[in-house]
Order: sequence, then structure tokens, then C-alpha cells
Amino acid sequence: MRPRNILFASVLCMLLCGPALIGLASWSGVALPSWLTADDAAYLSGGIVEADPAAYASLEGFSSGEFQIAAEDAVGNCIPMKAMALLANAALQRSAIEASNALFGWECYPAFYGSSIAEMPSRHRLLEIAEKATGDTLATASHIRDGLDALSLRHPEQRFFVYMGPDSMNIEGSPTAKLISNPLTYGELSSIFEDEDGHFQWIDGNVTFDEFADGWNSTDHHWNIQGAFRAYERMASALGFRDELLVPARLVTYDAPSFRGTFA
Repeated sequence: MRPRNILFASVLCMLLCGPALIGLASWSGVALPSWLTADDAAYLSGGIVEADPAAYASLEGFSSGEFQIAAEDAVGNCIPMKAMALLANAALQRSAIEASNALFGWECYPAFYGSSIAEMPSRHRLLEIAEKATGDTLATASHIRDGLDALSLRHPEQRFFVYMGPDSMNIEGSPTAKLISNPLTYGELSSIFEDEDGHFQWIDGNVTFDEFADGWNSTDHHWNIQGAFRAYERMASALGFRDELLVPARLVTYDAPSFRGTFA
């Protein structure tokens, strides 16, 4: 047998046997380092999926596809060094996307194939790809508005304020809006909530993309301290605290650790 075939067979055996060995060790109670298991991949994939193929081991479970899904999840939880594999795969895909983008020159592009997150190299940012303004989405917003209106109408003795923070999926001027057709904008959502019977007060949270870039974390959809303070100013002003707004005294900056949303 040629050395190339031996190497290929060895790698194939490792790929096939790896999940089985990790699963066997886990079920036997053997303590393994987190980097060797799927534990370190939880922050990349959104958590460890609870999988129980035995619960769907029936003709009905097989015909519905639930058994296959559970089995796939169970194997996925046992992939050796899953975090490294996910990151390496995403890096390879992103390299291919960056190379193809040289022909088109898009300002931002998906972080990997099928990703809902786009990378914007010029700003060193990650952005959620804009949402489409579908009929269902707009109807849901109208339903929420009607519910808030009805709630405030049932309690006329209370003052109701509604504030919706913008994000990279609907911010005006987001470059991700150019990647899809009929993108949803904050202005469209705002007009729905402003079109009510006046029982609650709408606080406009709209900002420009430059203001968004300054006030939101570059790798996360949350405010940074500047963005949070500006939102406070809008809310406090609407509540009537115009002459009593807090005034920042100073800004304390920490160089480390580098921010990640998962640290929160």
C-alpha cells in the first residue's frame, strides 16, 4: 500500500473514530480538556445542543426526520477540537469570499458562507445583515404597536413611553442593506409606532451609521458606553429631565481584556 493511501486511511479513521471516542469518554465520565471537546465551541455555535437520539428511535421519528436531527446533534457534540475546526473552516471560507470580492468591491461581505454576519474591513466591524421588510415583519410590528396602545389605554393614569434601539439590521445607511433587496429600515419601523392613537409616547432612537459606528461595539450588537449614554439622554429628555441630565465627568478606558460579547 502506498504511503499516500496509508495517510489518507489514517486520517479517515481519525475523522470517523474521533466522535465515537470523545462520546465514549464523555459517557464514561472521563474528564477531558475543554479544547479537545465541543465545550470551547459553545460560544461559536450558540451552546451545546441537548441531543437524545434514543428518544426518537422509532419509525415515526425516522420518517419525520427527528431521529436524524438528534443523531446529527449528538455527533456534533462529540467532534474533537470542534472550536478549532469551526474557526479554521470559517477562516478558509472567508479567504475565498475576500478573494472573490476583489472583483466586486463590496464594502462588506458575509463572514463565511451562509452567515448572517457581515465583515466590514474598512471599519474593523462585524454587522448583522439587514432584515427584509416583508409583510409578516411589518404586520408583527403593527401587532406590537396595537398591543402597547391597548395596554396604555387600559391604564390612563400611567404615562407610557416606547423606545426601540436601532441595530445593524435596520440602521439607516448600513452597507449590509445593499446586499439584499427591500431592506427593512429603522424609519419604517418608527413610522409604524408613530402611527398610533396617542396613548403612548414614542421616543425616536434613530441614528446615522457614523453615530452607530461610534456608539455600538464593533463585534457585538450592544451599546458601548457612549451609545448607552446617548440613549439615556433621549429617554431622560422625553421623561422631562431636560435640566437635570447627568453630565459625564471623565471616560476611563481599559486596554485589556479585548471585548467579546460572550464575556458579558
